[in-house]
Amino acid sequence: MSAAPRTVSAPRVQAAGLVQWLVLLLSTVAFMGTLSWAVTQYNYILGIHGVRGQFSESALILSALGTLLEFVCIPKDRKKISSWILWLFFVFVVLPINTVFFLGDFSSEWFVAHSLFWTGVFTVVNYFQGRGVSSSPETRGLTLRGGRLWYSLLTILLSLAGIATLAAQIANQGIRLDTSLTNVYETRERYAASSSTVALYLNNWLAFVVLPLLFMRGLQKRSMLHLGLAGAMMMLLFLGTGNRIFLIILPLVLMVSWFVRRGFSLSLIPLFFSGFLLFTASLWEYAHDPVPLALTMGRSLVIPAIISFYTFDFFSQHEMMRLSHSIFSGFFSNPYPYDPANIIGRIYFRNPDEFANTGLVGDAYMNFGYYGMIVVGLLFAASLVLIDLLSRAKKTYLVTAASLMPFIFAVNVSFFTTILTGGLLLSLILLFLLPLEPQRTIEESPYETA
Repeated sequence: MSAAPRTVSAPRVQAAGLVQWLVLLLSTVAFMGTLSWAVTQYNYILGIHGVRGQFSESALILSALGTLLEFVCIPKDRKKISSWILWLFFVFVVLPINTVFFLGDFSSEWFVAHSLFWTGVFTVVNYFQGRGVSSSPETRGLTLRGGRLWYSLLTILLSLAGIATLAAQIANQGIRLDTSLTNVYETRERYAASSSTVALYLNNWLAFVVLPLLFMRGLQKRSMLHLGLAGAMMMLLFLGTGNRIFLIILPLVLMVSWFVRRGFSLSLIPLFFSGFLLFTASLWEYAHDPVPLALTMGRSLVIPAIISFYTFDFFSQHEMMRLSHSIFSGFFSNPYPYDPANIIGRIYFRNPDEFANTGLVGDAYMNFGYYGMIVVGLLFAASLVLIDLLSRAKKTYLVTAASLMPFIFAVNVSFFTTILTGGLLLSLILLFLLPLEPQRTIEESPYETA
């Protein structure tokens, strides 16, 4: 006879939940503390616009209240891929803005609006995680009959099309392979000038969705062919496009997939990046190399946060873009002679060649103000709920590989750009085509755990 399952008392469950909650809160405070320390300590090296070496007490209090509200509302179910995605946004987007706000002279109106945007997104996703159809035990998950065949055919066709496109560009000398990490902007310019719109889409879909799926499938099958092909193609894409994020996609997907499958705490995200910030700071202290610190603290965290404030500052006083810089540009005319990213670069960074891209929140505001933020917030939350629903009873490593990077892409671009260029639509299609796992998987967890 099998042993009866051991039950856990309600007080013990509540105590464990409280400990998890406190660990998450402390890790959040640790990340904000590390980032604010790094900014005040090393900004004299990087020369980032808009921040100073001291903070405003009133802004600090408002930032703390906003952070606490966001923290209370953010999903904390570590078995949901949507929770991991939102915690990555929390660390890369929300907390840097909350930190920059009290370290600089920035708009409190935009800080409050930005905080309410993410509080709303967190609340919607949290509701559906706990009570919605995506977590209902009666919901077995969505898939297409015979979807495995269509999934295989689609990924193979996209891979072949992407390889052929990039190979044709290299053969025609439209781009030059360059292994230098510091010379990527020149490579990007050559790539953008010589690439068609179709080529841009295909290469992004390969890097963000198809190759991560191929890589994780290779790990599961222990296939060196799959692993080698995914790694080689990703490196070729980086060399040909100059997009540095391509270098971290496979390690990031592997790390997050492992965390989700093992049920690790979400606190690993802020703690990991706190440690990474300290590591890059030590490289400056002992090796006098500012590049890692500039890429992590500056380019990835602080500068995007400042650009968000600058975007609000400009478009709160001037005419909105109304999607004239998006795929709907055929229906709306740009009221300015420049792209909005170039406008911010010219005015606030005093560089006519600077393109200061903002993220999905700033882009939503520049198009339709606060109404645009409400619409984009609901669409973004709905896409995360849909990811949870499509992921139910499917393998964790494939779910993570297909969905993680399209959302990360939205950190510095608009949500509508993410849908097509970032591969979010392709991700949803492939998740729908993935076959379901056996019934026992659903009873144990929304994700495959073996």
